Amino acid sequence: MPLKDLCSNSIYLLLVFTISSLYFVVSGLQFWITTYMTTVIGVPMSEVFTFYIATCLSAPVLGVLISIILFNCIGGYNTNASYYMCLIFGTLAVLAGIPVPFADRCVVVYTLLWCIFFFGSIILAPLVGMMLNQVPQKGRTSANSLATLCYNLFGYFPAPFVFGKVADYDKEDPVGSMRLAMGTTTYWSIFAAVFLAIATILKLMKDSKSRKLTTSG
Repeated sequence: MPLKDLCSNSIYLLLVFTISSLYFVVSGLQFWITTYMTTVIGVPMSEVFTFYIATCLSAPVLGVLISIILFNCIGGYNTNASYYMCLIFGTLAVLAGIPVPFADRCVVVYTLLWCIFFFGSIILAPLVGMMLNQVPQKGRTSANSLATLCYNLFGYFPAPFVFGKVADYDKEDPVGSMRLAMGTTTYWSIFAAVFLAIATILKLMKDSKSRKLTTSG
């Protein structure tokens, strides 16, 4: 499928940016969570490793299982309800991320980070399906390749560097800079929610237009 056709597909691009934003948050947290917890919260390294392992095992697995059940109940990821469902859980992930930079208790930070990974894992697979569904069958290989490139360029790759750059902003206040870096990372999920909201609106408008054309025909 020609690149210009993919780049002119607004819903496809918005969903790609949504997923890229989610990967930005995940990549930044995975890379820096150990340093953040030991530097800012004062948690022993061994405890952070235990939390990290528990979170990586429990939150995504439980999220995927719930995702399968929920999206099967609403008819899969090809329905308008799937956009609403992703928007709801995406908003919950954003809300979970807002208090993280201000939290001082390790239990609170652990819980909020677990929720971010949990809610994110619920919507990630459906978002990929919804994204590819916006492209004709013959063009999905190209669409997936372009999407993967965007995930790396705008998600995985820059997140650790952005976090580190912001964390070095004020050498005299490393704790404050780390909190600012954490806020930059967790608040990045707002972009995902905005992109998804716009994609949902465009999808509803597209379906409404199709129904009108079908009725008039």
